[in-house]
Amino acid sequence: MKHLIRLTTLCLAMGLVVNLIQLSSSPRQGQINTGTGTGATQIRFALPEFQSKSSDPNAVKLTSLFNQVLWDDLDYSGSILLINRTFYPLGKFQAASDIKAEDWKDPRVNAQYIAFGSTDVRSGKMTIEAHLWDLAVASDRERGLSLGSELSEDAVRLAAHRFADHIVDTLFGGKVGIAQTRVAYVAVGSTGNKEVMVMDYDGANAFPLTTFRSTSIIPSWAPDGEKIAFITYRGNKGPNIEILSRLDRRSFPFQALGGTTATPAWSPDGSKIAFSSGVEPGNMEIYVADWNGRNAKRLTVNRKIVDISPTWNPATGRELAFVSDRSGTQQIYIMDADGTNVHPMMNEGGDAENPSWSPDGRYIAFAWQKRDVGRYDIYIHDLASGRNTQLTSNAGDNERPSWAPDGRHFVFASTRSGTSQIYSMLANGEKLRQLTKSGRNEGPAWSTFSGK
Repeated sequence: MKHLIRLTTLCLAMGLVVNLIQLSSSPRQGQINTGTGTGATQIRFALPEFQSKSSDPNAVKLTSLFNQVLWDDLDYSGSILLINRTFYPLGKFQAASDIKAEDWKDPRVNAQYIAFGSTDVRSGKMTIEAHLWDLAVASDRERGLSLGSELSEDAVRLAAHRFADHIVDTLFGGKVGIAQTRVAYVAVGSTGNKEVMVMDYDGANAFPLTTFRSTSIIPSWAPDGEKIAFITYRGNKGPNIEILSRLDRRSFPFQALGGTTATPAWSPDGSKIAFSSGVEPGNMEIYVADWNGRNAKRLTVNRKIVDISPTWNPATGRELAFVSDRSGTQQIYIMDADGTNVHPMMNEGGDAENPSWSPDGRYIAFAWQKRDVGRYDIYIHDLASGRNTQLTSNAGDNERPSWAPDGRHFVFASTRSGTSQIYSMLANGEKLRQLTKSGRNEGPAWSTFSGK
């Protein structure tokens, strides 16, 4: 119960929509299948390097960056198997005339799709001509996409993310690519101040959302991908909910309820925010209000009990999971959005915290410290079967899971490197990525909208 008490004490002291895909023919025990098609296999994909038509050294360097980012994006998609380039035919593949489909369908390559193209510099800007071919359908081999880009690393990275999302969206239907999504998190300064940061989903382009030189924690994304709600103590007025735009740091008013406020969470339609508040000293309860803080309604009524960390079911908007110590240890409970029908998610003891509901409403990721275990690990609870799947082990404390909008990935904080850093992985425990590498970083939240 130490983490719930720690958060509450701090507050008081300072004022898949996707189906499942089998990622391998024989997943190791304890994994869950994730992706876009039950029982499907990964799509075999060829990705020859894009070539620069310009000899300008900067253009060549930026083309190399485009190639690397695009490869990393597709490799991390969870549904695409990139074929090693050592098996490719010899040659440079820039235009449709360079591609002979039978060479790529040869058993040595056995590709189902191929993406290829070239870059050029025109009028001081980079032009990227990109193509995506279905190698089995001759009529589906002329898809082209022209990506304009400034001659800068940030612009080229964005172009690569755009093409990666275009590929994933085309292959699997709908806007399911995550390469243009972002992650908010909390950076801990050397003086102990905490600021909310925002970075690309792969850890690049991090920038501070807040520069309050105070404590700002627990970011929560609005569904529009622009607004972020968080708890701040700035001006000695906290802890209160504040809302800022990630685009221009514009502030949106939130009417304070009074008392200690913690753990804001946006509803799936963006119209409401659920949060925990101690209007009565020492008594944290779950409330829901309009997104500007008006018309607050109390959902839980338990004196001298801490109810905290609400999270919505994104698929329906009609249920909330939250953390409570009403049983004597902190456990996760589920209730209807009006506060009725409260029941425990599980009855297996230990200390459970940080619930995060999957986009399709089928799973809840959470951090769990089992009995007689001195650390927290990430688990996924299957609401239909009641099964818990452990995704981290023997690697420090692992907390604060947050789902990506594709339902195939999540981000979390871990002390496995010695200090708290932000990581992401597939929801079957594979393809671990470390996103932050310096200082101390915690409390990540994955945006629900890519900005496409």
